[in-house]
Amino acid sequence: MIKNYLRTAWRNLVKNKFYSVLNIAGLGIGIASCILIFLYVQFELSYDKYNTKAGQIYRLTEILHLPKEDRPQAVTSPIMAPTLQSHFPEIKTSVRFIGSSRVLAINDKKLYDTKIVYADSTLFDIFTFPMIQGQPRQALVNPYSIVLTKDAAKKYFGNEPALGKIMRLSDTINLTVTGVMENVPANSHFTFDCVLSRSTLDELSNHQVDSNWFNNSSYTFFLLPEKYPPQELESKIDAFAHKQMEQEKNESGLWYDFKLQPIASIHLHSNMNAEINPNSDISYVYIFSAAAMLILIIACCNFINLATARSLNRSKEIGLRKVIGARRVQLGFQFLGESFLFALIGGVLAFTIVELVLPSFNTFTGKALPLNLFTNENLMLIFIAIIVCVGLIAGIYPAMLMSSFAPIAALRGAIRHGWQDILLRKGLVVFQFTIAIVL
Repeated sequence: MIKNYLRTAWRNLVKNKFYSVLNIAGLGIGIASCILIFLYVQFELSYDKYNTKAGQIYRLTEILHLPKEDRPQAVTSPIMAPTLQSHFPEIKTSVRFIGSSRVLAINDKKLYDTKIVYADSTLFDIFTFPMIQGQPRQALVNPYSIVLTKDAAKKYFGNEPALGKIMRLSDTINLTVTGVMENVPANSHFTFDCVLSRSTLDELSNHQVDSNWFNNSSYTFFLLPEKYPPQELESKIDAFAHKQMEQEKNESGLWYDFKLQPIASIHLHSNMNAEINPNSDISYVYIFSAAAMLILIIACCNFINLATARSLNRSKEIGLRKVIGARRVQLGFQFLGESFLFALIGGVLAFTIVELVLPSFNTFTGKALPLNLFTNENLMLIFIAIIVCVGLIAGIYPAMLMSSFAPIAALRGAIRHGWQDILLRKGLVVFQFTIAIVL
């Protein structure tokens, strides 16, 4: 029976080419828009979750209390990470990032476009950055060590092995490449091309960087035990740090409180001073998600309008089917089958559209959104849900309307749309225009 419904639906689709093209194009564009928005939203929500220990990683932030304002800051003093880790066993390990404006060079060629950071040797214990060459636990231990990303190594050394190569920092300092790691994922709230060992910075500064509790220059991350409540550690850090800062507070009036921020929440929920990179906002996720739903509703409304407008042209077909014994339920399923067929073909068209426009969309948004229906389980589920919802929402009213025609009146062509149907169609048009204006 289902096979018969689909065969009949296909015949009607081929028979009414202009109507079919309009419906498929409308659904295809609507579904394509939804898929693009879903890819964007999914990417935004995935930030920093590539880390296998993402649920245990927290960034230490501070709130600077000034006489007239409170100023949240993403940076803290470099002294805090080692000091707090030595006092609180619940901090399993820590890592500090500090940016650098120094210039790297290979021989006499200066590399001005290289993004450099200093980091502790524990970097690879906390973050999931697979190492291609070198030993992750040893790569950043010694002074004057540098780890390159895969793209940076390819850019600077071509196809030659980068491990053991010499680079220069500020024309005077020799650095040894001790590792090559995979590129920092695009859905990371921080990026870099190369990492210098933190001990290099200590040597260059004569270990003066860590001596001041108010030298806010470091991005500090902690790895905590699984399911450990961060609020408990926050209160301990506040009490401990306040004792260390008591004298400075009395002299200058400066005062800090400290917060632990889950790494997965930084990109969408953090807008502090001195962020590593500009973050987005969760409100954009809500806005784009709502826009996707409204676009899909417009596509469904358009389908309903076209289907009900054509219902009079199909009245004789419906009357004949009823005369030869077709029940209303059977006719309803037939029209729903047509709706699902339109939705499925529209979905295939949608993926073709997305494949074509995705590179331009990535350029426009500054993202690197991938499209793979068969490896992206969430995308597959969303696609199936869209097809089912569009098939039901767009098809159920036309199916109920056309299957309700009286057989004799339908055969005579005496079917007329009632005022309710006319009002519904006009209402849908107004609704579509309203949504379009809102968008």
